[in-house]
Amino acid sequence: MAYESGKKKNLKRRLLTQYRLVLVNDRTFEEASAFKLTFLNVLIASMVTIVTIALGTFFLIANTPLRYIIPGKESKDAERIVQELLYKTDSIYYVLERDNKQFDIHNKLINGEVEYAEMEELTDSINAAPINTALTVQKNKAIQDIEEDVQKEENFNKKVDENSFDNAMLFVPVNGSISQSYDPSIEKNHLAIDIAAKEGEPVKAILAGVVMHAEWSSDTGYNVILQHKEGLTSIYKHNGILAVKQGERVNAGQVIASVGNTGEFSSGPHLHFELWINDKAVNPSDYIDFRQQ
Repeated sequence: MAYESGKKKNLKRRLLTQYRLVLVNDRTFEEASAFKLTFLNVLIASMVTIVTIALGTFFLIANTPLRYIIPGKESKDAERIVQELLYKTDSIYYVLERDNKQFDIHNKLINGEVEYAEMEELTDSINAAPINTALTVQKNKAIQDIEEDVQKEENFNKKVDENSFDNAMLFVPVNGSISQSYDPSIEKNHLAIDIAAKEGEPVKAILAGVVMHAEWSSDTGYNVILQHKEGLTSIYKHNGILAVKQGERVNAGQVIASVGNTGEFSSGPHLHFELWINDKAVNPSDYIDFRQQ
């Protein structure tokens, strides 16, 4: 016990023993300043300095861009941006998937490859709910805005009341007589009406819209597909000369082609005319008064 007590006294004496730190001018040896120090003062000053530097470094890293250089430290803003980009990618994938299906249907329409029963299956798949993904993100305000944009795009393609179109607004596509009527039966599978007309007779747009397709097909010759408002699509086949190009906007009654006899499936000058609402074929005679020509 006496040994330990003496040891503590020696440690205390060493910590409290005063020393004098003198700063001397190297040239003149004149005393510039002097400080009284103890080991305890030096120890406390060192600890305060270390703690101050540590706290300063912590706040500097936490509140400046320096925090990004620390491995594993991610910015919340960066995480939010990544989540938004992932959600946008997922939404764009769904829109592209739907548009690709519609494009496939248009190609089949041009080539005459679509069966009436098959069309029901194709359109149902387009209107189906989007594919579920494993992506789970926090839907903040920005993501909700994206969802609203996607919803607006989907609403444009929703099924509309087929009787909502005003027949008087739809132009007769060509002057002539109906040589074959619309017949969706399995035996006929004729999802159009054929209008016999003089070769070179102007073919007109039934309604204002955008040219989605204006090209040649070996089966149906020169074809034009117009996309109108509210999911209405009009198709014109076996044309002689095309007067419009893909991507062009047209007005109602504008000449888009001339009657021809092109394509392997044509048996004489006529217009093969189809009318679709939300990718489902309808009888053009129900929407256009061909008696007014």
